[in-house]
Amino acid sequence: MSLNIKNKLAGLAISALLMSSVVSQALAADDKAMVFVDTQVILEKSTALVKVREQLDRKAEEFKKDSTNKEAYFKKKYEDLEKQKTVLTKEVFEQKNNDLAKEFGEAQKKVQESRGTLDKAYTDAMQQFEKVLTDIVKEEAIKNHATAVLPKMQALYSDDSLDITASVLDSLNKKLPNIAVKF
Repeated sequence: MSLNIKNKLAGLAISALLMSSVVSQALAADDKAMVFVDTQVILEKSTALVKVREQLDRKAEEFKKDSTNKEAYFKKKYEDLEKQKTVLTKEVFEQKNNDLAKEFGEAQKKVQESRGTLDKAYTDAMQQFEKVLTDIVKEEAIKNHATAVLPKMQALYSDDSLDITASVLDSLNKKLPNIAVKF
């Protein structure tokens, strides 16, 4: 191999070494354009959201139990009314049937209101959560000298050093250990 080709290869090797050194120094200096947060991990492991889900599940179970009891109540009432159909006058039967239908409609309205209450409680809790999460993500981005934070699921590949999920989750659990759900 000629001396000229060896010099060129050596020059390329030194250039590659310098480039990798510059990249390593940039990463070591935390000059990151972007970092990533695994939002699924945050949603699953946030102590506040775990407690929110528990509160919502308990309230939903209460509503379900109440709804089941009302369903059984109306089923029995309609069965009893059907048994009386032969002994009641047509007008009395229709009046009782209409009264029962009105009562059933009011009960259905309360069930819908209960669902709305759950939805609103969840929405309010999530708004509180998202505000705190956004503030923490901003703080972590600044701490990591990052100019952008993206959900990890949007990255086809990212170096593990760019993942700030653990520090975001740790800060979140300290800053927001619980959210009181208001029903």
